[in-house]
Formats: sequence, structure tokens, C-alpha cells
Amino acid sequence: MRKVMIISFLAMVAVCFAVSPVSAVKPGKDVNPNGFPAGTHWNMNMIGKKANFTCPVQENYLRVTVDENGDGDEDALVETCDEGDTCAETDVPIYGNVVFIPEKGDGIEIYMRSPKGNDPVSELQVRDACAGFDGDPAEVLLPELNEGCRVFARALAKPTDMPKIWTSPQFEMIQDDNGNTLIYLGDLGGTGFKTKDNKDYLQRKKGKSVGEEISYLLQWSGNICSLEEADDLTPTNVCALDADNDGVLDTFRMPEEGGGCPNDDQNWVITTLYCNYYDQEWIFNIPTLSEYLWNVNNEGMKLLQIRFYPNGN
Repeated sequence: MRKVMIISFLAMVAVCFAVSPVSAVKPGKDVNPNGFPAGTHWNMNMIGKKANFTCPVQENYLRVTVDENGDGDEDALVETCDEGDTCAETDVPIYGNVVFIPEKGDGIEIYMRSPKGNDPVSELQVRDACAGFDGDPAEVLLPELNEGCRVFARALAKPTDMPKIWTSPQFEMIQDDNGNTLIYLGDLGGTGFKTKDNKDYLQRKKGKSVGEEISYLLQWSGNICSLEEADDLTPTNVCALDADNDGVLDTFRMPEEGGGCPNDDQNWVITTLYCNYYDQEWIFNIPTLSEYLWNVNNEGMKLLQIRFYPNGN
């Protein structure tokens, strides 16, 4: 079994993801009045609910078995059966574009993945729409996007008591194909929101709400290294420390400017790791990434909107 390593960051992110690609603005316009850019994107809403909220039951598509109204949809999957048609139940789930979370709560878990290989998805899908109500995390799947996305967030609904929302994401990685321990010498593109009013959370305030870019929070910059040499990895000098004095180097960091190690009365030494370097890389392009786990804290936010704009569209 491959071990999972969790790297926790102090980044604070509003978490919503999109489902159906739509056009952002009217033709000839570059930016909407709401601050979102033009272009094809996916929308998703995160909706805050009271503590006694009951999670919706997963619904499945119906299959049209007899097309009586002549609209040519026989054998098609539909959400509702047209009047006069005959439909049969299926086990094909209908995935929406909403994640329900408590209006008030901490440690609300939302998993995000981007399946590849034999199990890709062609659109963003909310596979489990409830987080913090039923004891299970919500689950959101993204398509494989080699060029990544620009991501924007906007707080909506009534600004009663100035609600706000944030999270501490966990970056989950697997060991490499040979079972070697991976060492992460880098960071996400920010340690929190870089909002125009210098806040590290999203907040619904009085007046017009405008979207702000949070793309940097889904980008990784830095080295991901192995202790073992490999043809596709670059030998890289790093500073290493035996923090627990057991004879094994177990703490690593990149050298300081000029190539030296910290002068902090600890026994740092230069050693060689074998690394891949990433510069503002879309997180799901990193081969060893397993998934993101978002631990969300919500203080009264009732509606949060996120838009994902695939690069290259």
C-alpha cells in the first residue's frame, strides 16, 4: 500500500468549484461588472445551511425508453421524463454544482481531486454535496487541465453580520513509484487571500460584491525531491539536519542565497537530493499529488461563488 504524506499549509482559501462551462460576458466585453473576467468557465456555489439541514438524497438519471412526443430523445438520459414519454430508472448519478456546508462551523472537510488515466472526468463534478452534516467530507472532481486554471471567488447573499469564510488546505502526496519518501521544498503561491483590502479571508460586506483572483492558491512553486537517484530527477544540493540526533538526516531546506546553510547553531550540512522543480505549476499537474483536503471554517457565509477559467480557452 502506498503511504500518503500530508503537507499542511497556512493558506486560507474559499472552496467552491464549477460544473458547467458557460460564457462569462456579453460579446465584445472583457470584464463583467461583477469583476469576473471574460471567457469560458465553470461555476459552483457553496451554500451555508443551518445545523439541522438534511443532506439531499443522490438522484439518478432516467432513460427514455419510448419517445411519444417525437423530440428524438429515445434512449437518452434525462433528469425528468417528458409528458407522454416512458422512462426507466438508471443507476447513473446526477452530479450538481453545489456544496452544502454549515453556516457556522470549523473543520468542514472538502476533498478535491483531478482523476487521470482510466478514470478521467470531462466536467467538474460535485460527487458528494454535503460537508459537515453527515460525518463525511464533500468530494469535488475536476477535469484534467494541462494548462491549469485562473480561479476567482466572490462572496454573495445578504451581508448580515459581515460573514466570512476561510480554510487551511492540506496538500496530500503519495510516495513515488519505487516507494521512496518524497521531500517537499516549496510552497503554494500564497499563504492566504491577497484581497484588495488586505484580508486573509473572503467576506460579504455591504454593497456590490466583486470577484477577486485566487489562482495562486492552486499553484505550487519549488522542488519535490527523492532520496534516491533517478534518470528523470536532477541532483540538487540542499541543507540537511539530523533534528532528532538518531544519525539520519531528516530535516531539509534549500540553501540560502549564496549557497550556504543557516547559521543558527544547528549542525546543518550540504547533501544531495534528486528533484523536480516546478514554477507556479497547476497543482494537479504534479505527478505525485494525490488530492487536496480543504478544512473550511465558516462564520455565517450563506453563498460563495467560485469560477474556474481553463487556460488556453
